Amino acid sequence: MLTMIAAVTLAAAGAVGSGAAGTAAPAGLAVRSANVYTVASPGAKAQAFAVRDGRIVAVGTDADMRRWIGPDTQVLDLAGRTVLPGLIDSHGHVLNLGTRLVDVDATGTRSYQEVIDRVAARAKTLPAGAWVTGRGWDQNHWTDTAMPNHAALSRAVPDHPVRMTRIDGHAALVNHMAMVLASITRDTRDPPGGAILRDANGEPTGVLLDGAVGLVTAVQPALTASERETRLLHAMQECARLGLTMVHDAGIGPEEWDAYRALLARGTFPIRINAMAAARTTLLDSVLASGPRPGDQLALRAIKVVSDGALGSRGALLTDSYSDAPGTRGLSTFPLGRLREIGVRALAKGLQVRVHAIGDSANHGTLDAFEAAFAGAPHPEARWAVEHAQIVRPADVPRFARLGIVASMQPTHATSDGPWAETRLGPERVKWGYAWRTFMNAGVPVVSGSDFPVESANPMLGLYAAITRRDLDGRLPAGGWFPEQRMTPDEALESFTRDGAWLAFREKDLCSIEVGKLADFVVVDRDVVHGPAAEIPHATVLMTYVGGKKVFEAKTKLEVKEKR
Repeated sequence: MLTMIAAVTLAAAGAVGSGAAGTAAPAGLAVRSANVYTVASPGAKAQAFAVRDGRIVAVGTDADMRRWIGPDTQVLDLAGRTVLPGLIDSHGHVLNLGTRLVDVDATGTRSYQEVIDRVAARAKTLPAGAWVTGRGWDQNHWTDTAMPNHAALSRAVPDHPVRMTRIDGHAALVNHMAMVLASITRDTRDPPGGAILRDANGEPTGVLLDGAVGLVTAVQPALTASERETRLLHAMQECARLGLTMVHDAGIGPEEWDAYRALLARGTFPIRINAMAAARTTLLDSVLASGPRPGDQLALRAIKVVSDGALGSRGALLTDSYSDAPGTRGLSTFPLGRLREIGVRALAKGLQVRVHAIGDSANHGTLDAFEAAFAGAPHPEARWAVEHAQIVRPADVPRFARLGIVASMQPTHATSDGPWAETRLGPERVKWGYAWRTFMNAGVPVVSGSDFPVESANPMLGLYAAITRRDLDGRLPAGGWFPEQRMTPDEALESFTRDGAWLAFREKDLCSIEVGKLADFVVVDRDVVHGPAAEIPHATVLMTYVGGKKVFEAKTKLEVKEKR
């Protein structure tokens, strides 16, 4: 089969070449002796390919590549290492990742005290009154899984306002000084779409959910344009290091759009960004007026709406109460009538609408709004998506398929949430959750991402979670958490490559190794598709190429320059 594929692709490549009849102009880059997953069709593989002017001109065997190698051709002899099409994260937050790289990192903390210690250590490096910010705490990983109270943090760090965002980005812990600056007292009312958690005496605990976080961020100093650009660039470089060649940036404002454009104008733009305009920013009105803004490396053709909170902080909107918090059903953070209105205008302008919905009630309401915007008719060509689609009533899955709605899901959410999700949902309702296979069997397109920095941006962890439904800490069953929902290895790879390109309307030129496609590809030190699944999380990206240009290289050198 490999020989048949090579013959077809080389014949097509011959039409691209120039020079004497029967010969092709040399390629700028030839990759050979590799284990290449082309994603041209399920399971399709090759040994070698050639690139000229940023596009793939031949795919086949090492022998097939000889005619493409000239005196100036750069040759990568990979000695059997694996090559994947460029990996796509279909839901990430690039500025937040850049911020996390410079702020206090509370990821992996096993107690509230550990969070306090990290904050206090950073505070000692800053002048009094300077803000200390960070992200990553998750009380579900602590011995005491109750939400924290600010008192201990306020005692340890009294002279700096502190805002520590929860891992999911839908809650924050602030200290006393931050609450004073934000005028948060026992008399402060919960803002729309948010909640101020309170103790038994009615005093604020320092934990703010969803819309209430804005009370504090409103009094924090805004990032400068330079700081914003630096953080975006660092985040994109980190993505390239991890093998990501495109990210769907899930909700940006005008300041981020301007920062991206400034980086692009300077030529400092290592990967591709497919951005979504956040619905609560002025960029929404701008894109609704202009319509899609396509581009090779930077595009803006979608609108992002957040309809509820997160499951871990009990902000996800459920139909019935949380199993571990009777009377609590979560938060509705965006009016469905407004979503319908935006949808009508977006459909007329050819814009995508992509809605964060985690709880079953949020998913149901989002589908209602989509159906109303569609006037009841399916619109699969619009490629609208529900982001996360975590807890979905079984009766709503066929509605996704009928309306042509995409399930944009994050495999590592399942393996991170699995150890405690049943506590939140109960033994029956948890079966509605993280149901990739259920969607796929119903004919619903499923694309994969990470929601970084909520989860790690490392796509190898996403592939591992999709294939195994296992976590890295051994808290889930050895056979996988609800293993009937697993993806096959080829499906997982497609969801992180071809399907992500399709969702960005880029399937004609991205994310498969085929003649005519842009040369976005990743070199990995082991087989992360059909090799031992246990090895996937330990894989190292050796090189990342975007449009035939190397944007990341590990210390291991693989390049060998050869002559024909």
